[in-house]
Amino acid sequence: MGGTSAATPLWAATAALINQDLKHKGLHEIGFANPAIYWMGENSSKLSPKPFHDVTSGNNLFYDAGTGWDFATGWGSMDASALDAAWARYIKGGG
Repeated sequence: MGGTSAATPLWAATAALINQDLKHKGLHEIGFANPAIYWMGENSSKLSPKPFHDVTSGNNLFYDAGTGWDFATGWGSMDASALDAAWARYIKGGG
C-alpha cells in the first residue's frame, strides 16, 4: 500500500470508534490527540496490551526504524483495541 493512502482513513475510523466507546463509558472524547499518543508511547512498557507494535527494522528512504519512537515509523503500527483501553486509562488518569 505505501504512504498514507490507507493509514489516514484507518486512523480516522479508529478514532471515531474510540470516541464512541469513551462516550459509552462516560468519558470525554479524544480531542487533541498528540499528548495522549505520546503518553502511550512513552509509557508503553506499563501498558498491557501495548497500543503500538514497535517497528524496529526497515527505513523510509531517509531514516531507519529503531526501538521506540523514530522518524521512519513513529511509535509503530497501532493495535486498535489496546489503543482504546490505553486512551480510557489516559483520560481516567487526568489526561
